[in-house]
Amino acid sequence: MRVEDLSLFIKVVESGSFSAAAHSLDLPRANVSRRINELEQSLSTRLFVRTTRKLNLTTQGQQYYESMQDIIRRLNDANSALHSHTASPSGLVKMGVNVGSDHYVIDILKNFKQRYPDINVEARYSNESYQGLFEHGLDMAMYVGSLDDSSFIARKLGGFSKVIIASPEYLEQNPVPITPQDLLQHSCIIYRSYSQKLENRWQFTNQEIEVSHHHISNNYAHIAQAVEAGLGIALVPYILAYPMIEKGTVCHLMKDHVSSSEDAWMVYPSRNGLTHTARLLLDYIASRVPEYL
Repeated sequence: MRVEDLSLFIKVVESGSFSAAAHSLDLPRANVSRRINELEQSLSTRLFVRTTRKLNLTTQGQQYYESMQDIIRRLNDANSALHSHTASPSGLVKMGVNVGSDHYVIDILKNFKQRYPDINVEARYSNESYQGLFEHGLDMAMYVGSLDDSSFIARKLGGFSKVIIASPEYLEQNPVPITPQDLLQHSCIIYRSYSQKLENRWQFTNQEIEVSHHHISNNYAHIAQAVEAGLGIALVPYILAYPMIEKGTVCHLMKDHVSSSEDAWMVYPSRNGLTHTARLLLDYIASRVPEYL
């Protein structure tokens, strides 16, 4: 029995499949399956119930997983402490990133690379929920919104305020909304979350308005670009709208009324499963994101 196989076992559990674990570790799927089979043989115990659609732990497998978590955490901590004093951190970290966050994520990753030149980062852009992202074998994923899965560990990055924007072209052809009630006279562009919730009720300081809409998207970057093209009014994260507001391609409306905001998180499957390089990236991103809020 090798320590590497124990770490692989934990990775398979937290990834949810052999394929996701293989992708995360850049290993052939057959290699992962073979090593798990060998681990089960050495323990004389079946750890997983395998079906064509899902991979589940057996009762013995669940007990073994819970016992191994603390052992692997201690081993990773010891290795990390030793490695931090003997060599420059190196390795690959796979991270899920929200679509439309390029303008600040790229800047953060650029500075991270300057500090840790031997750590490589693979960024996967997606609007999937964080649960779905880990099917792709990611170490961690950025997520904006409420969390509803206690099996994941989450570190709060900050609160993203939202702003109402419209293009100068749109405002030339339509009356400028001054109060939330004025929005009832406009057709808006709204967001649909990954859970299919339609976000057409906009929260203001003292009231909530249900806006009419003619365009829907599950991508805030698409919504902001649609506003920039003059298609209507939208409520979007300020961090996304800021570059457009600075350039003057969209106008920031009703600054004294909007109070809507959402929390941003970095989510990962287990505190024990983070490698030293992944911890370094997580800590660095958490320290830098507030600068852009």
